[in-house]
Order: sequence, then C-alpha cells, then structure tokens
Amino acid sequence: MRILNPIELYQLSKCSKRSYKLVPLAGTKNYSLRATFSMDKLLINEKFSFITLPSLTSLLMNPDQQQTRFTWIDNNCNLDRQTRLKNLLLSLLDIFKCGIYHLETEQDHTAIQLEELFSGLQGTTIHTAVIRGADISASTLERIFGSVKYLELSLELPICDFKSFETFPSLVYIAYDNGKTRNQCTSFKSCQYLMIHNSHIDNKELNRFLESWKNGNFPRLEVAVFQSENLKKHEEIAGFSDWPRNTTGGVSKEKRTFNWTHQVQGGEEIVRNDGIKATIQLDTCFIFLVWLDL
Repeated sequence: MRILNPIELYQLSKCSKRSYKLVPLAGTKNYSLRATFSMDKLLINEKFSFITLPSLTSLLMNPDQQQTRFTWIDNNCNLDRQTRLKNLLLSLLDIFKCGIYHLETEQDHTAIQLEELFSGLQGTTIHTAVIRGADISASTLERIFGSVKYLELSLELPICDFKSFETFPSLVYIAYDNGKTRNQCTSFKSCQYLMIHNSHIDNKELNRFLESWKNGNFPRLEVAVFQSENLKKHEEIAGFSDWPRNTTGGVSKEKRTFNWTHQVQGGEEIVRNDGIKATIQLDTCFIFLVWLDL
C-alpha cells in the first residue's frame, strides 16, 4: 500500500472496516498534516490537499501546481464551513493515526467552536499552533491547553485573563492583549520562549518578572521579548535606567531558539542566583536573552 497516496488511502479507508484498519500499515503515522481553517484546507506532506467545499464532490488534480497537488473535495452542505473542516480533520487523524504539524484557527472561531475542536483533538500532539478566536475566556484556554500537547504556540487574540497554566508549551507568542497580561507574567513559568507584542507591561511589572527569574522561578526560560508603550526608558529596569544601554561595550550577541533568532546590541548583564547570566536591553522593545552555555 505504500504506492498509494494519501487521497487514495483516504478513499480506501471508506471501502470497508478491514481496509480502514489496513491504512496505517502504509506508514501514515509519519504524515505531516497542516490544518488551516481560513483556507478551508488540510495539507498532507506539503503536497496533498483536502479541501472542503459545498458544491463539488470529485477528486481533482490542481492544474496550477503542474499536477503535483491532489485535492479531495468533501461535500456536506448541511454544515457550516468550519464544522466541515473540523470533521474532516478528525476523520483524517482517525484514519492515518498521525499528529498535527501545524494548526491555525480563525479570528471568528467562537469559544464553543474551539472547545468542540480541541475536545476532538484530545491527546493529539501539535507541533505548532496559531490560535485565533473571539471572546476567549481563561477557562476556555485552560480546557484547550489541557486537551493536547503543544510544542510551539501562538495566541493571536485578546487575552481576557491568565491563570497559572501548568500546560503552557515551551514557546508562547501573544500578538496582542487587552491589558490583562500585566501582573501575570508569572503564568508563563514553564515557557522556554516568551514573546508578547502590543502589551501593557510596565517597568514595575517587568522588574517583578526579572526578580522572579533571578530567584529561579523561570528555570526553562531562554528568551523573552516584550513590546509595550508602557515601558519607560528613563525609569529603572533591574537597577539600570537611561535605556538603551551600552555598558557591555556595544558587543552584539545573538541567540537562536526554535525558529527565531534574536540579536542584542550592548545592554546590561544580570545574574540568576545560581550564576546563570542573561543580557537585557530596552530599545524598540525589551529583549531578555539567557546564556545557559556560558
């Protein structure tokens, strides 16, 4: 069965219970699956597209890709487009027994729709996820985080509140917030990489965060980036003021974590209680880089 492509294996699984059980023997657990709700598309191995449309029901070859991408058009006019794609996603995961490499939800996903989606994904491993949605509460996020295992997570939604989520993944990117991330940086103690843009974090909250790090409360953290108009360059951060500072001799340092590379010019050095050093700098944003290998 290894000569069959994912489209053909999907069709084969529908023939009988026996054929359904045979599909994973084709090595489908190693499939790379991308789910992009805004495009109504599931993509397997960067080549085979499963697209949900309400009007077509045939297997098509994509002429724009010189017949290298195949598309299975799934039809169910009685359901909304997001539900159609969710059902197809859960069906493919059940048939192929694979994980999800990348998942993107939509801005108009409601809390109920997200909970239904992630409830169906219970126990699934997602390599990278971009969660968008409307009116997402802390309790909804907690249930979402408890459903699956993330390796990298981006939250592109206005966060209404944070609790101390034990299940935060290693990488968290928050595109914007509505002010409630203030006083709640400690929610991210399990993170290795933390980026918050368009935030409301001020110098007082940042100093609490740095003191907490010095006391060992962020043992895995290697990179933190905060962009906030409330951060004042003339006010103290870790005992230093008049930012950006250049007391390290203007030496440029670079750190790569996950798929992100950050470079800091100058800055100041701070030390954790166990001797681990970090460089901090405030210019257009606040950058915090931990040097575990020094």
